[in-house]
Amino acid sequence: MAEFLIAYMAPIMFSALVVFLLLGYPVAFSLAAVGMVFGLLGIELGLLTPNLLQAFPDRVFGIMKNEILLAIPFFTFMGLVLERSGMAEDLLDTIDVYKRQLRDTPLVAISPRTRQTAAEYGCRRLLLSENASDDAIVSTLLDLAANLSSVQFGDAI
Repeated sequence: MAEFLIAYMAPIMFSALVVFLLLGYPVAFSLAAVGMVFGLLGIELGLLTPNLLQAFPDRVFGIMKNEILLAIPFFTFMGLVLERSGMAEDLLDTIDVYKRQLRDTPLVAISPRTRQTAAEYGCRRLLLSENASDDAIVSTLLDLAANLSSVQFGDAI
C-alpha cells in the first residue's frame, strides 16, 4: 500500500482536492487541509522531513509581513465603496458625456495599453446598456479583438 501511495501521491492529492471542493468547502481551506494532510502522510511515508512543517510558521509570518500584499484588500474595499456609493456609475456617465462629443471621430490612442483600456471600457459600457442592438455588440466585440491583437502582437498587424 505504501508503494502505491508513494508512486501515485500527486494524482491522489489532486483527487482529494477535487473531492474537498465538490463537498463545498472554500478553496483556501481545501488547499490548506489537503496540503497539511498529505504533508503529514509524506512524513509518515518517509518522503518528507519534519523540518518542512517546522518551517511553516516562519513562512506564513514572512508572507504576512509583505507590505505589497496589503494592496489586495484595499483595492477590493475601494471597488466595493465605488460600487455601493454609485460613484462608479457616475464616472461612467461622465465619460459618456465626453464621449458623445467625439461620437463620429475614430478612436485615436497614444499607446497600445490605452487602446486596450478604451476597448475594455466600451465592452463594459455595452454590457451595462439596456438597449444595445446586435450590431453594436458585434461592432464592439470586433473592435475589442482588433485592439487586443494590436496590443499583443504590436502595431504590425
